[in-house]
Amino acid sequence: MLKQVEKKDENGNTIICTVDENGMGQGPFEKHFKNGNIGRGSYKDGNWDGPYEEYYSNGQICAKATFKNGDAEGPYEVYYISGQIKVKGAYKNDYSAGPWEYYYENGQLEAKGNNDTYKEGPWEYYYENGQLRAKGELHYNYMEGLWEHYYLNGQLQEKGIYSNGEPAEILEAYDHSGKLIQPDIYSDGTKKVEKEKLLKFRNWQLKEERLAEKEVEKKQHEEDIKRAEAIGGLKGQLKMLSDPAFRKPIGKARTPERQTKAKEIVEVRRARTLLSRAAKKALDKGDQKLFSAIEEVARPYALHNRRIELEFRKKRTERRTKKGRG
Repeated sequence: MLKQVEKKDENGNTIICTVDENGMGQGPFEKHFKNGNIGRGSYKDGNWDGPYEEYYSNGQICAKATFKNGDAEGPYEVYYISGQIKVKGAYKNDYSAGPWEYYYENGQLEAKGNNDTYKEGPWEYYYENGQLRAKGELHYNYMEGLWEHYYLNGQLQEKGIYSNGEPAEILEAYDHSGKLIQPDIYSDGTKKVEKEKLLKFRNWQLKEERLAEKEVEKKQHEEDIKRAEAIGGLKGQLKMLSDPAFRKPIGKARTPERQTKAKEIVEVRRARTLLSRAAKKALDKGDQKLFSAIEEVARPYALHNRRIELEFRKKRTERRTKKGRG
């Protein structure tokens, strides 16, 4: 006989499920995490079995997986709270297996390689702008053999030999401009360096990378602020067009209804002109994000203009029909 129960796991999360007379879970279950996430899957004889999905507190998908007799088996995906994919891979017998990919929240690839329980074989790492950051071989998650590291601008930073995750020999090293850093790197002309000097140089390189990344982030933030200000100003101008005090004078109309309609048409046309000019400036600057934002602002006016055109055509057709009958 089955009965529904509510229990706690070892981490204090609540699981609502159905158990049989032996206390073994059977059928669908719902797991409520302490952070507000909710997981949904199925039990079979006390083990997770079948598709499993986890959701953030806002309802957005957090993770997808499949289980077989309690072990993860098959495709595995993790998502950011924005809905963007974060991790994509697969499991076999509860161990990671095959190609795995990691992504930044902006959708750019962060890393990819083979992950058979441990990261093994060729791996590549990328900056958030899509530029290659490093590539080489991993063995039990540690860098092994030849590795190449690159600056954010795409310039080769260093090429060296690694052993058990530690740098053993630097073959080449360059500054941001591509100039070979020979005097400060090589210790005796045999392309080997003292470990202390090497680590000091690597720390300097990492610091340079962080500074470069911060500069890119700062520039992107400034551009986002400028776009927001531009859209805010555009919306203010559009609002002004609908203000009676700023409406363009309209010639005499036969009826009050036609006078109101004429003002509406002029307002929409002026708005379209304003939006077209703003969109052209965005395209001239090559700012696709600003252009897309302007398109969003322009959509209601485009629909409004379309409605006015359809009404005008309908009335013109009615007038011609009436005139023909007369």
